[in-house]
Amino acid sequence: QDAQDSHRQRRERFEQAWRDAVVPARQLKGRIGNDPRVLFFVIARDEREVTVKLKENSPRGFCNFGISLHHPIKETVAEGIAWFAETGSEPRSYNQPKDMVEDFVRAIASKLA
Repeated sequence: QDAQDSHRQRRERFEQAWRDAVVPARQLKGRIGNDPRVLFFVIARDEREVTVKLKENSPRGFCNFGISLHHPIKETVAEGIAWFAETGSEPRSYNQPKDMVEDFVRAIASKLA
């Protein structure tokens, strides 16, 4: 019973940390959503994923950023892990959604600077 309770508490803490991490993403959308370099900025209805596509001066012409509770390539879910993916880089996993969203915001800001 104690193990189940602590497991449930860990899961609930992580879920709350994820919800808390979506807040700065929503704020960023409010700040940059109308920038012409932002092709789209989508927060999934269930808030389990945030995706941003920016114009960039590259042969591809754009760069994608995403944070998610699903692995961006394998689309698997591992409890207590959040993912940050950026075009051209390996997806990175985070145990702390707060750290993930800080890297997400920083990466987007550096492209728009």
